Amino acid sequence: MKFLLSIFTENLFIPHGHCYLWKPGLVGLHIASDLLIALAYYSIPLALVYFVRKRPDLPYSGLFLLFGAFIVSCGTTHIMEVWTLWHPTYWLSGFLKAFTAFISVYTAILMVPVIPQALALPSPAQLKVANQKLEAEIIERKRVEEKLRESDRTFRAIFNNAFQFTGLLTPEGIVLEVNQTALDFGGFQLKDIISRPFWEARWWTSSSQAQEQLKDAIAQAATGEFVRYEVEYLGADNTVATVDFSLKAVKDDKGHVVLLVFEGRNITQRKQAEAAVVKLNAQLEERV
Repeated sequence: MKFLLSIFTENLFIPHGHCYLWKPGLVGLHIASDLLIALAYYSIPLALVYFVRKRPDLPYSGLFLLFGAFIVSCGTTHIMEVWTLWHPTYWLSGFLKAFTAFISVYTAILMVPVIPQALALPSPAQLKVANQKLEAEIIERKRVEEKLRESDRTFRAIFNNAFQFTGLLTPEGIVLEVNQTALDFGGFQLKDIISRPFWEARWWTSSSQAQEQLKDAIAQAATGEFVRYEVEYLGADNTVATVDFSLKAVKDDKGHVVLLVFEGRNITQRKQAEAAVVKLNAQLEERV
């Protein structure tokens, strides 16, 4: 307790001003210098705090604040220098300097590993180059996306206006895409069958035999074979059409089947014409 009281006691020592022989010019010089230094030290942390708050994304913000605390303590030691000109509380001044020394050493230790990391941060010139490169990549991506959209529009125009029934399946027979010609014949929309097994679509519901035949054809096409056969499609209003149906595999660079393309040609009229010719020939043979 006695030691704690001595920290704030002035009777044990001589005021610092005696060292200057209380010469007004010398005392005034030290007062003005210490006060101006303290004022500068106190203003710098305010600027640092303002800067850190405005830039929360700034790396090492904690180090900035610690550096600000170090500067404040340095400024306070200069205020204490003015105080001890008249009040010889040198123990208090010494502890303040010790506290300042602790903060300064602690800050210096923390800065050692940070300096290589800070040096690794991109410079403004490097950031500018990176931003320019990013802008160029964005422009190129937009150009490519526009070309893809244009290609997709062209594909859709050809795909949906084709005379044949056509579409895309997974190797397991799940519907990915169907053109408008096939949809119109079946009397439904793409959303009704997309992501569903192909054999569940209305076209194949005329008989379970047609569905089983399709499953076998898909399994065969998934091995890379070309499959083709004639089948009856069930359309809107229960109309039935004879279709020349085929499945063709699409392979990737490694030879793996990734898609199946189905195609169907409505050959009902041709079949009817062939049947009529056969019937007519039979009638002619009977007359002969």
